[in-house]
Amino acid sequence: MTGINKDIYDSIIDLNNQNRLSGYGLSITDVQIFLESSTVEERSRQAKLLFRQVIHSLHNDAMEKYYDQLVKYENALHFIFDYHRDHSVHIILCYLLGICINERILANDSKHVSTVQWIIACLFHDIGYPLQLIYDSLVAMRDEYGWSPDLQLTPKRNKIFDKKGPIGLLTDYYKRWNLHFRSRTEYQFAADEKRICHGMISAFTVLEQLATIYNSLGYDDDYYRINVVPSCAAIFLHNLHPLRYKGNKLTGNHGSQVALLLKIVDEFQDWWRPSAKYPDGYDASKYRLQLTSNTCNFIVTDADRFLKISHIYEQCINYSPISVLSK
Repeated sequence: MTGINKDIYDSIIDLNNQNRLSGYGLSITDVQIFLESSTVEERSRQAKLLFRQVIHSLHNDAMEKYYDQLVKYENALHFIFDYHRDHSVHIILCYLLGICINERILANDSKHVSTVQWIIACLFHDIGYPLQLIYDSLVAMRDEYGWSPDLQLTPKRNKIFDKKGPIGLLTDYYKRWNLHFRSRTEYQFAADEKRICHGMISAFTVLEQLATIYNSLGYDDDYYRINVVPSCAAIFLHNLHPLRYKGNKLTGNHGSQVALLLKIVDEFQDWWRPSAKYPDGYDASKYRLQLTSNTCNFIVTDADRFLKISHIYEQCINYSPISVLSK
């Protein structure tokens, strides 16, 4: 276990010793095995085990099928696109990194994200990625063969666009958070550019599926609105182009800390993400995490990766306790 993986593990152990991991659904032994994994295949197996453990703690077992689809399509299509990187292991590394930041930094800044919100936001933020992969592969084939099918994304149920439907629920939270995002506008912007945004698809899917699951379990509407909707509002935002954050940088204020935390870890988690170009992903030893009671330094020793991560961080986030450093 090296680099940032060791830093995360040490922080997780310390939090466990302080009894601050309640509700996260983690087995410390399985976390250790995962972070010590030496092959891509082993990481993938352990990631799925941890995913299953965590969602079981929230009675969300029915959502596991979306994770399985993500793994299946990634394994099939990552050979086609050099730029495509792993998301199934990424989800678990984001989850662990987020726990460390949430309990060490946000909790001491009156911005603690509830365990339920964090499980939903983090574990499901990329489940819409298979649809984006398939769409991108069709676009690539169209460009290669000169064939132009109608690739417009059409929701199965138009109620998504009702004011009281998913679009309206998300926008209500952006208003509460004092952010100027409007979910209908962002969706239309992507549609006009003929793009599929997996963050939007993930958010809509989770909103609809968890409404059905929690209704069957007898959960009331307040539970859904307090836990599911803000988590999905964060999911919807996480993959927007950085320029869409102009005038809308995430600060964690006004209750928006789940969106802040998800965006931070999604951009930071850059190691152990295999692709056709880098079969083993970037080395964990090139990243470090320094945590105190009120500051977090994310250290990237590779110059190119540092420039990419720090640039996106500066464009999208305004939160002084957390910094991106090159050494």
